[in-house]
Amino acid sequence: MSLNIYEAFMQIVEQGSISAAARVLSVPRPTISRRLTRLEERIGERLVQRGSHQIVVTRAGRALYQRVRGPLADLQAAERSITDASATPKGLLRVAIPPLMVDPLSPVLLEFQRKHPDVSLEIFTETRYVSLTTEGFDVAIRGGVLRSPDLIQRRLLTLGVGLVASPAYLERHGTPTQLADLAHHELLRSYDNKNRPRAWWPLREGGRFAVDGSFITNDRRLLLAIASAGGGIALLSENQYGLPIRTGELVRVLPDPVGTTIGLYIVYPDRGILTTRSRVFVDAVIQFASQWKARPAEMLAGP
Repeated sequence: MSLNIYEAFMQIVEQGSISAAARVLSVPRPTISRRLTRLEERIGERLVQRGSHQIVVTRAGRALYQRVRGPLADLQAAERSITDASATPKGLLRVAIPPLMVDPLSPVLLEFQRKHPDVSLEIFTETRYVSLTTEGFDVAIRGGVLRSPDLIQRRLLTLGVGLVASPAYLERHGTPTQLADLAHHELLRSYDNKNRPRAWWPLREGGRFAVDGSFITNDRRLLLAIASAGGGIALLSENQYGLPIRTGELVRVLPDPVGTTIGLYIVYPDRGILTTRSRVFVDAVIQFASQWKARPAEMLAGP
């Protein structure tokens, strides 16, 4: 069993809560809770009684804590000595990035290579969600709603999603005023994260509605170009439609009923201590993302 699972348990006991343990370890709270559950399932005993504001360590939990506290400290010291000896990032780092993020991330990628010449940076761009564990990736950047219990997920920013079209297209075909009107329009569709043509669009009040259309692409940059050229109505995220809307190239369509918000995340496998090269890359992207939060639509439009 991974060392990080026992480390999470130790911190829960010592800090008195799952939330406090998460802060100490700089890991999301759900991840700490997941690690505790895995340990309890493996041992077959309840180690911690979870309350709304605090936890109570059970007899089995206290016994386990006493047994693993010393050995865990020894292991952590050994790992720190190895980490300190290889503090310079080096080796192969494989990163999966959505094609849409290549342009906005190019400055941080170039700066990373400049600062860490001993790291071989391999960038893979694909619309689908790659499997980090089975396909050998160290880090990925993903958008949407993530539900993978085996990944550490760190939010970079939140983006709006909505329908847009060019003024010229709406002048020719009319502006939809209700959902039913979309049946009479050219709907430009993208692919979902399973690499399938998207068959629905989200509603702001929850739920979704079915869509169809003769133009489908897995390249959201092409989707933006076709919409801007007057080809139809597209569902785009804020980092795509923000700047074209300010310049008048696009306008929002049915903004009240259609749309949602999505998170943009950097993720990596929950398998223990990060390699130095992965850690410095994650830190660099998170620092870069802090610049986006003030003006994401402009920052993500490209360098």
